[in-house]
Amino acid sequence: MAQTMQEARRAQQAGADEATGEANVVKAKAGRKPRGKKSKGHAEGEPGGEGAAAAQRKLGPKKLLLLAVVLAAVAAVATSTLLPGEDPDGEPEEGAILEVAQLTANLGGEDLRYARVGFAVVAAADVETSEVERRFPLLQDAAISQIGSMTPDDLHGEEGIDRLREALTERAREIYPDGEVLRVAITELLVQ
Repeated sequence: MAQTMQEARRAQQAGADEATGEANVVKAKAGRKPRGKKSKGHAEGEPGGEGAAAAQRKLGPKKLLLLAVVLAAVAAVATSTLLPGEDPDGEPEEGAILEVAQLTANLGGEDLRYARVGFAVVAAADVETSEVERRFPLLQDAAISQIGSMTPDDLHGEEGIDRLREALTERAREIYPDGEVLRVAITELLVQ
């Protein structure tokens, strides 16, 4: 029982020492001379002295973790709002709309029919238009092949236009693999 009483007194003394140490740090900051325990041969600011102990208490592991989380959140917000070329949904921002061509191509099927198709590409905002225009002949070639593989029924109605738009967008993404072109827009479609 005597040992338990002694242990309780030591715990109370340790708690009082911690409280005094924290009060001393506050007083030291205010320019007053701290009272209480003196450091054991270490000058203030040296490793192991009161300055180092106060710094360790000030930035404990919980506070460091909180600081890291806050900094990560600030960095994420800054990255998503300040970087050009992307909208908040993560999609690249649309730039110039460049008219590619108006093509006439024979359609597949038994009847001799043709389609006249005008189309443009929507470039990414951060892309030089001259880089996109340099590969227009490749895109025109791919468009003629794609249109020639379709029948008049494939191009009929809104669904047909959507089907052609999606097919040409796929071909454009193959020709522009670095994301220079976001999509293709159909500007004219005439089937005869």
